[in-house]
Amino acid sequence: GNTADAVKEEVAKSLAANETHYPPNNGTVELRRAISAHMEKRNLTYGEDEIIVTCGATEALFAVLSSILDPGDEVIVPTPAFGLYESIIAVNRATFVPVDTRPTKFQLTLEQLQAVVTDCTKAIVLTSPNNPTGCVLNPRSLDAVAKFAKTHDIFVICDDVYTSLVYEGVHLGFASCYGELHDRIIVCDSFSKPYAMTGWRLGWVAADAPISAQIAKMHQYMVS
Repeated sequence: GNTADAVKEEVAKSLAANETHYPPNNGTVELRRAISAHMEKRNLTYGEDEIIVTCGATEALFAVLSSILDPGDEVIVPTPAFGLYESIIAVNRATFVPVDTRPTKFQLTLEQLQAVVTDCTKAIVLTSPNNPTGCVLNPRSLDAVAKFAKTHDIFVICDDVYTSLVYEGVHLGFASCYGELHDRIIVCDSFSKPYAMTGWRLGWVAADAPISAQIAKMHQYMVS
């Protein structure tokens, strides 16, 4: 579908008001406050200073992975998965570690994760609902990831771009359910899918303050 008229009308007003100059590099305070309030509705508490506005979820993921990865690190990715993850991980000279979820009907088990963890494991990427399978991770899968992340002290990167596109029951993603892991959860989200704004290239990262401060350093050299 096309972007809603109400959005286009507001942008037209901004153009007429000459709001076309450099914003603060992490995004305007008004937008970051609005994103913070939006996330609060999903039981996610992030202050405006913990949010970075990005050029879509693509740049959000690139900024995150570039910030946390050192050469030789490993990132676990449940597959099938969006192909971008493997490419970004490779660009950062880290190792993509797939976990084939087809035998478990696209869900995750602690045994699957334990089978691939090493001393080099730095993070796991979760996409639920998933692209390309459409699978929504169930509470058992999410709990397995939470236990795994606690045990091995790794980051959980939540690619939440499809979170709004669940039409049965109440859906809360990983970040909403495991507040005790706030210091190691990083959320990437986007306006593209829920608001039909794919071409606008507008997304964001939300993370605990010490982490978002480091991501902001990388982001400032990607986009100005």
